[in-house]
Amino acid sequence: MDDNRIVVIDLGTDRYEPPSAPPAGWPRRSTVRRLRPVVAAAAAALAFGVGGAAAPPAPPLRAILSLPLASEPNGGFYLLGDVLVVAERVESVAEPQVRLTGYELTRGRQLWSIGRPVAITEFRFTPAENRLLLSEGGRRGGPIHTRALDPRTGELRWSYPSKLEVMPGERQTALIFEEIFPAGSLVDPQARPTDSTTWYHSNAGGIYREPPLGVVLHGINLDTGEPRWTSPRMTRAVTLAGTADRPAAVLTVPSEGGIEVRDPHTGAVRHRLDGFDGELVAAHPIGDVVVLVWAEPAGAAGYSSDRWQLRWSRSQAGPDFYVEPCGPMLCRPGFTSVEVLDPATGEQRWQLPERARFLPGGPFLVQRDDNEHLLRSLDPRTGRTVAQLTGWQVLDLNQWLDALGRGTAPLLLSPTPGRDETRVGVFGRNGTAIPLAAVPHSLPHCETTAAVVACRTRDHQLRVWRVG
Repeated sequence: MDDNRIVVIDLGTDRYEPPSAPPAGWPRRSTVRRLRPVVAAAAAALAFGVGGAAAPPAPPLRAILSLPLASEPNGGFYLLGDVLVVAERVESVAEPQVRLTGYELTRGRQLWSIGRPVAITEFRFTPAENRLLLSEGGRRGGPIHTRALDPRTGELRWSYPSKLEVMPGERQTALIFEEIFPAGSLVDPQARPTDSTTWYHSNAGGIYREPPLGVVLHGINLDTGEPRWTSPRMTRAVTLAGTADRPAAVLTVPSEGGIEVRDPHTGAVRHRLDGFDGELVAAHPIGDVVVLVWAEPAGAAGYSSDRWQLRWSRSQAGPDFYVEPCGPMLCRPGFTSVEVLDPATGEQRWQLPERARFLPGGPFLVQRDDNEHLLRSLDPRTGRTVAQLTGWQVLDLNQWLDALGRGTAPLLLSPTPGRDETRVGVFGRNGTAIPLAAVPHSLPHCETTAAVVACRTRDHQLRVWRVG
């Protein structure tokens, strides 16, 4: 889900991660699953363009701020424009709290500070223009509440008693996925699961014994927090991220079948796709094509992004056919090979005879291993190696994707073995790694914007550098 760029600051042991499948708004099974935080960030340095053989000189890193952080790793920080928001657990007060503090990076000064009860154990930061959406609660099936804060003052703009999903590329409207569960299936929050227990987590915070009957969508105005529209009950719904050439959309599956393409601002149906047979899992924009992925039976289809005309369709009995975007191409991963497909036709362009994982890299593909260490950049049309990237790594995949989404270069790190030193660089527009500087610190976690790099260091400091 669906994804949607979210910063999670987890103040306990239960973690949250938007699932890649099933789609956004669909409940997850099993309460014993452990998930790591997802950190959304922007880019680091250098506009990421297409074309140009030589990379420009790398700008330096200039230290602008250093703050102490609590020694435990459950604090967090987030960059929003020229504001740094830090969340730390405070145990020394009468009632434990989480303190949120905003800092202005231009002058290196504190702007505001507020405390929240520690009983609110999960904070999910979602950037939405100049708003900071703070989702609170959700632990052990408890309710979730969303508050919109002014990042420069910390003041409350509006609140809503539900979890909101902000679609990438959509700046005016957020969505609520209200799952409709069978009557009497709500689980007592104090109940404990067994190994054979299957429970369903609602986006509203409840836990249920039976799967949902469907989902109702609500469009929420991001400026005011007021409702815009409500849909009838649907069998399933997924979001389609907006691009520079096409606005975001919501794809819904009504009880009578087919797929409806809805305007997220009004909820109105703009297109209808009939003859669709399968369980819709995801929708991916790739160039001028939207690729729909479904299950039972497994398959995928490509539609033109302007008129939603079918261009191609592939299906296969059983669960083994699954495709996902990999840069400007589609990848069908397997246990011993990767098939790379042309999204315009669905046909194979080339195949890598080994198990591999890829990241998008602008006009390139970037191959990585299972530990997020980079290996090489490739020409997506042919599979030819463009540059070796061995020695560089990314700390967070969502940070990489967000950087590309904003048209800037993703951050790269290269730790020095046996030393508290890290080379910082970016993935350049020519497919190579461009070093920026070496800093005398190990960097277990970083956030970036186009002009700032902020990292937690091993000596429990939050250090911020300006690029250039």
